[in-house]
Amino acid sequence: MELTSLLDEELLGSVATLLGAERELCAKLLAHLAEIESRKLHLKAGFSSMFQLCVDHHGMSEGQAFRRILAARLARRFPVIYSLVASGALHLSALQLLHEHLTEENHRELLQAASGKRKRKHEIEDWLARRFPKPDVPPRIRKLPERKRRSHHPCNQRTGARRNLNWPWLERNRRVFSRCPKAASRSSSRRVAACGRSSRGRST
Repeated sequence: MELTSLLDEELLGSVATLLGAERELCAKLLAHLAEIESRKLHLKAGFSSMFQLCVDHHGMSEGQAFRRILAARLARRFPVIYSLVASGALHLSALQLLHEHLTEENHRELLQAASGKRKRKHEIEDWLARRFPKPDVPPRIRKLPERKRRSHHPCNQRTGARRNLNWPWLERNRRVFSRCPKAASRSSSRRVAACGRSSRGRST
């Protein structure tokens, strides 16, 4: 598309004209989508949902399909939305923010308030937060589950002094055990057996 021959004023004017045409086409598209869903034509065409029709058949992105279907449903409930979208006073992102709050009683008030100066998404979000404040979340104190205590071997519980005396002996003979692992294993087995005999003797 060759645009280099256009003057600056012509180029800027063309953008404004194209945007106006795009908004009018968007409003018409919403009306068509609403009518298609009303007649359930997407089911007759073999699609399980309007979303699938828009994405798989018409090549819309998922975000475009979601916003347009949502706006079409709202416009079917509140027809004034068609003219607001066609004039550029209201965009689809604003409708996405408003849809949870629109009712038969307040839709004109909310749509008018969201039009005009409140073009930016964050401005509409701030206005909705003031218009529909959410209650503060009450603080909650939750009891943590008790930690299970580790069970100790009876031999270690009853002969704590003997267990403490064994550790220095093992430390002194560490080098010997490292050279002869079988001897270390036999010696440890003898001491565990002795510990058991001592425990049984005390219990009797």
